[in-house]
Amino acid sequence: MVGGGPAGSSAARAAAGLGLRVVLLEMARHPRYKACGGALSEQARFYLDFSLPQEVVDAEVCSLRVSFGRKSIVHDAGRRLSTMITRSAFDHLLLEKAAEAGADVLTGRRVRRVREADGAAVADAGEELRGSFVLIAEGYRGRLMRSVRPDLPDERGFCLVAEVAGRCQFPGLDIQFGGADMGYGWIFPHRHFLSVGIGGLASRLADPKTALEVFLRSNNLSFSGRLHGHPIPLAGPSMKLVKGRMILAGDAAGFVDPFTGEGIAYAIRSGQLAARTVAEALADGISLDSYRHLCWSEFGSDLRFSLFMTRLMHRHPQRLFPLFIDHPELLERYLKIPGSQTGYRDFLTYLAWRLPGLLIRRWNDCR
Repeated sequence: MVGGGPAGSSAARAAAGLGLRVVLLEMARHPRYKACGGALSEQARFYLDFSLPQEVVDAEVCSLRVSFGRKSIVHDAGRRLSTMITRSAFDHLLLEKAAEAGADVLTGRRVRRVREADGAAVADAGEELRGSFVLIAEGYRGRLMRSVRPDLPDERGFCLVAEVAGRCQFPGLDIQFGGADMGYGWIFPHRHFLSVGIGGLASRLADPKTALEVFLRSNNLSFSGRLHGHPIPLAGPSMKLVKGRMILAGDAAGFVDPFTGEGIAYAIRSGQLAARTVAEALADGISLDSYRHLCWSEFGSDLRFSLFMTRLMHRHPQRLFPLFIDHPELLERYLKIPGSQTGYRDFLTYLAWRLPGLLIRRWNDCR
């Protein structure tokens, strides 16, 4: 395994639990900082096969405020919408769980190259490590994934995050659309800080730092520390997940919701599915190609519908975003997606039946 984030750690834990010998190579020393809003979805918690210890949980939020321009709506779900976690602590926990399951976890080990040689997968990490297969889960910033998918799509996102001292006036998830093309700004509450950030289409965020400074000022917030950013795959899941003895998981595979930018749930699950596929391949000689079918049937197809919705919403933002504010039932229905109660395909079908009438009503109201 290359990469000790949610995908790599989950794969290592699952593979070790299946009786495989696993070596996980992580470039950084843990705990390490990870730029992220830190909103763990109910879907991600569902995929975890253990309960989160309270020391990792910053807060559990049940409310959401969504804004577009001067319009906003507050939705109190009456149930947990998201669990706020600090990624350094959460990722370190997952790495410890992998080690407890029996994986050999080696941190501070940069893998420079992966390849196949003499019927084995070889990782060059200062010394050559050989195994039956290698899982590449180093995120979207890494270069090793090009061993499997050499041609990356031009469409990608970028987010910039600041940790701001203090407490926010609104205790839930504060999401503000309109400030970034194919993206949004956010203010999320944590135990000792606020996660404030912006994310959007990288090609339209010419100056992310200035955009974040404007967002901070517009919310009466100030920040003087270090900013952290990272790229986000926005083109949907890759069709190239396997090449020979190499397999991709998490962000490296494009498993990120293009509409929200959320990838932790898909990282965890793709790592688990990768471990299962490798175990079956070793036991029964099943092709690794079955991994793509598993991922596609469980969430990959739905991420394609998320991409369609993302492009639709951001192509007609002035018409479509206000509908979610003017008609709370749309927002309530949408929130069933991160809660694992429905998917983007079903939501878009629901929206398609109602969209013409909602647009006509909105047009009449504006006359």
